[in-house]
Amino acid sequence: MDVEKDKIKCISCARWASPTILRFDGDHVRGWQCACGEQILNSEDAEWLLLRNKTKKTPYLASVSKVGNSYSVRLPKELVDLLKLKDQKLRIHVGIHEILLSPV
Repeated sequence: MDVEKDKIKCISCARWASPTILRFDGDHVRGWQCACGEQILNSEDAEWLLLRNKTKKTPYLASVSKVGNSYSVRLPKELVDLLKLKDQKLRIHVGIHEILLSPV
C-alpha cells in the first residue's frame, strides 16, 4: 500500500482517511488521518517505532573480534534491522571520547 497515494477507510467512522505524516513519540511517521480524529500508522513505520523503542530501553554492546589480520565490530541484529545496515558500508569518525558510525 502506497501511503502517499492511497486512502483507506477509517475503522472508527468508516469515512476515508487521507495520507499524511503523523507525529508519534517525537518522530515523524507515515500514516493516515481521518476527519473524526482517528490516526492509522503505516505498518512498516509502526514496526520501526517498536524496534526503536526497544533499543531505547536496552543498552546494547558491540563486540570487537580479531578476523585474520583485521578486527571486526559485531552489532546486535536489532540495531542492524532498525538502522537498515545489512550489507552497508559504514564510515567511521573518531572523536576524543567517542566513535561514530554512519552509512556511506
